[in-house]
Amino acid sequence: MAMFGTLRAIDAPKLTDQGRVDQHFSGKRSAWRPTYDKLFKQVQKFGADVTAQAGKSYITLLRNGKKFAIVRVTAERLDVGIKLKGTVANERLKSAWTWNSMVTHRVTITHASEMDRELVAWLRKAYATA
Repeated sequence: MAMFGTLRAIDAPKLTDQGRVDQHFSGKRSAWRPTYDKLFKQVQKFGADVTAQAGKSYITLLRNGKKFAIVRVTAERLDVGIKLKGTVANERLKSAWTWNSMVTHRVTITHASEMDRELVAWLRKAYATA
């Protein structure tokens, strides 16, 4: 039986890295794009070896291919997971143990102003140890 008008996964065009990142900001999540762009611009200042790789659930921030942070986008917030072994969690820099085992800490951003120097400092520390 022929299936006309149906796009199969193998027929779908391959997305670029940027296209996969863009998918994370579709629909109600689009409001978070400027905040993510600001965050990524700050992270790129750490070094020329910073890249972003998007999967289905989150965007991974890498240094020379080694993960140092992840960003998950929802309609209500950005969750930033950071690899900071040996760093004590606090009210803002929470343990990521139950949220995502690939990172040690999580920062929840519910307002664009929370993308601040403190968060960038934690990301810089994670980058430095990656």
